[in-house]
Amino acid sequence: MARYNLGLYWDELEVQACMLRAAMGEFAIEKLVRRQRVHEAGKPRLAASEDIKSVLAELGIPVEVCITALSEHEIMYRQVKRPFTDRRKIAATIGPEVETLLPISEDINVDFVVIGKDDMGETLLEAAAAKGVSVQRLIAECASAGLDPEIIESPSSALVAGARNLFNLAPERAYVILHMGWRDTSMCILHGYDITHLGVLPFGFERIVMEVAKDAGKGVQTVIEEALQRGIQAGVHLERLVTEVIIALQRIVGDIDGYVLIPTGYAGYIRDLPDRFVASEINADLPDLKGVQYDGPTRDILLSFMAASLAFRGVDNADMMNFRKGEQPFAKSMERLKGLAGFWGKLVVALIVVWIVGIGVDMYFKTQVKKKLDTKIKAQFTAVMSPGTPMVAPLEQMEQHLSRLQKKYGEEGGGSDTPLNIIRDISEKIPGEMDAVIESFTLDENGITISGTTQSYDTVEKIKGVLSTLKHITDVKIVSANVNATDQRVMFKLTCKVGGV
Repeated sequence: MARYNLGLYWDELEVQACMLRAAMGEFAIEKLVRRQRVHEAGKPRLAASEDIKSVLAELGIPVEVCITALSEHEIMYRQVKRPFTDRRKIAATIGPEVETLLPISEDINVDFVVIGKDDMGETLLEAAAAKGVSVQRLIAECASAGLDPEIIESPSSALVAGARNLFNLAPERAYVILHMGWRDTSMCILHGYDITHLGVLPFGFERIVMEVAKDAGKGVQTVIEEALQRGIQAGVHLERLVTEVIIALQRIVGDIDGYVLIPTGYAGYIRDLPDRFVASEINADLPDLKGVQYDGPTRDILLSFMAASLAFRGVDNADMMNFRKGEQPFAKSMERLKGLAGFWGKLVVALIVVWIVGIGVDMYFKTQVKKKLDTKIKAQFTAVMSPGTPMVAPLEQMEQHLSRLQKKYGEEGGGSDTPLNIIRDISEKIPGEMDAVIESFTLDENGITISGTTQSYDTVEKIKGVLSTLKHITDVKIVSANVNATDQRVMFKLTCKVGGV
């Protein structure tokens, strides 16, 4: 029996939807719809739910399963490690740890994807967190359009499902799936079919059209219309995007037989984007499509790639993130079981018994995990707090310590010398063409420590000179600068004082 999965995604510029029919291991894209949203005074005239209703009417196919995703600016990513690979153990411990890494104290939903192991054999995880209120707001918008999404994905991990199911990926090649949205650009890097990197770049099509409009002396809406009809040349405004992608590719280890770019979303409207990557030795020839049935051109799939990727999430949950957890999936399962009797009723009872036993086993493992976490908290407390500090309520004490550090750097007072502003100033002042790789950056109450490699001692001096010009930084010192015998690059370490530190 065929199953229809709706992939739905929208932003300030358009709504896109993909209806995927899955039957007996075969997939067919029944319909792709992209609807540009009408703007007034620079904002969509209608609520998202109203534009979604219009798209659903155009689809004209009953929806069985709906999958959507949060906008990237609603999600925070952090990379963490675990000494074990059991997903249940990871799920039980990752939430509390991620909460301590985020600059918010609200209720959050956390999920993760395994992206491999490090040199020490520890499991590498890409964790994503979203505010609970953001998830509920998205559910409410869908409900207003008559939809109840079973899965609320992260855009970058949704791209994994799209790439794996739509393209034939060579195991020896690295693929950069770059989905340019309106405000952000989602990025997924695969080595063959294996994930090596998930993330987001904080600039999208909006910034490109604004810069092009400024250069041409035209209105932003005029440039948007021209881009959607004929495409645009972005020129130098693509430099940061290309640089960020190249930096991400440097993290890939293993034998790579070339890099391949798969530009999707609004990237398809930027005519010179493929050439800019080819100049950086990233192939822009698309891999061959798999046997997914679709009557239209490949370009339509690439422009609506996020919606297509989300539709495939209805049949492929490998390496999936889902911010919608709790009672909803259970409630839907119970509805399907309602009315069953006889043998099936007995089977349900048996499953419930197994479920209850599983809860007991789960509680046992959580108790063991709690003991391990308590040990790690004590170790972290000793490392972070001043020597001799009595440990009474370690988490509260460390939170108070963090609050004192934030006040010291002016974050709560809205000062301009916050850690984020300092990092942004350093990033903007160091030229992108400078051959320097920053491998370690530490900002704490003692100041800033930067370690990395570069091509010469002169470059180290240039970095020192750039840092010395920043208004928040004083007393820049080169702690060490030595030539690495292996690759003849200069390994350097600098320290700086921040403000009155």
